[in-house]
Amino acid sequence: MKLELTEKETLALFDLVKFAIDKNLVDRNVIQTALASSSSQDVVEKDTPSVQPPPQPSQVEFVSFPEPTLSNHQSKGRKHMKELLRFWLPNFREENKEQQDRGAYMNDLGIDGVKAGSVISYCMAVGGLTKAIWNLAQEMDEFGDHKRDQEWIRYLAGHITQVASCHLGHLADEMEYPNPLLFLTREL
Repeated sequence: MKLELTEKETLALFDLVKFAIDKNLVDRNVIQTALASSSSQDVVEKDTPSVQPPPQPSQVEFVSFPEPTLSNHQSKGRKHMKELLRFWLPNFREENKEQQDRGAYMNDLGIDGVKAGSVISYCMAVGGLTKAIWNLAQEMDEFGDHKRDQEWIRYLAGHITQVASCHLGHLADEMEYPNPLLFLTREL
């Protein structure tokens, strides 16, 4: 049996299959096996568009998550978040090196309600702590080679969340689950 589809129907079908693959509703191997076991010459023509795998993060030019227009309070929070990161980054993840007292810093931030509120408000405006750190990393020289290191930035966000959970719980609540950096290509 030969299946006749219009070009519009064919494109819609392939869009549906791509959507199913992107959302992990169906595995690409299942589709390829089904096509191979059927009379694929009758179903799929040579010039039919093929479903391309989603681009890998290394193939996608991604600068930052969208930031809405920030209020004055949130803009100050952005500045204070940079200060927090500048304090946090020296010797971060480096063993046998002197570490600054990050707990005391977070405690002091929590005591200053206006400053703490502005940092939390900025993170909320961007969509969470990891997204805020990612955006700021792109413009801060202190991140060095880690500006686009998704694992490193997520680890940093987790570390800040652990310390904040003791001293500034509302900031810890801004840690996103699942990790938004895993879905960069899908959010573009």
